Amino acid sequence: MHHETKALVFFRPWAVIRQYGQKNIVYSEMDEREVQLADALTDAPAEHSRRLKTSPGGVDEKEPQEYTLRQRTGLVLGPLLFFILLFMPAPFGMEIIAKRMAAVVCLMAVWWMTEAIPIPATSLLPIILFPLLGIMHIKQTTKPYASDLIFLFMGGFLIALSMQRWNLHRRVAMNIVRVAGFSPGRLIFGFMLATAILSAFVSNT
Repeated sequence: MHHETKALVFFRPWAVIRQYGQKNIVYSEMDEREVQLADALTDAPAEHSRRLKTSPGGVDEKEPQEYTLRQRTGLVLGPLLFFILLFMPAPFGMEIIAKRMAAVVCLMAVWWMTEAIPIPATSLLPIILFPLLGIMHIKQTTKPYASDLIFLFMGGFLIALSMQRWNLHRRVAMNIVRVAGFSPGRLIFGFMLATAILSAFVSNT
């Protein structure tokens, strides 16, 4: 393999894969398994290409979809159960505040399970409903949203999105294959090492 190609493999391995697909590199200069790997990565399934559209940065974005029957059902059932629990008489020994809390929990549970609205939007309902129903003061309600753990996870998610946006995850994978080779044991070790390093910065849950 030429020196330019070797440098390209190290710094931009995904560009080499594109060149493989475009037949710009002579196959005789490469290992047969490298050719198979390049062809496998460049040939996207037809179903995938039909259902997803790729943005300029390489992130696959799903096409807008209409509401499903499950989502429509949840969109109606959630508020219905909420108002039923809210206005029904409280069971014996149950405080009014607890009954109102149960109504909010029921609404959020239905919307979470059916995804009637985006899950992040559902998680913000207590900020509106708790003070409105007198369950909790606005300061007490919003305090958990500013937890250190929330910002820790948010930072990890932003790093993960940026890695996906610029195809860093693909470059990492290709460099692992380049360094570790095609031996199953070495490949497993390479991916374990990469996972251990990336898990220090990005949530793997």
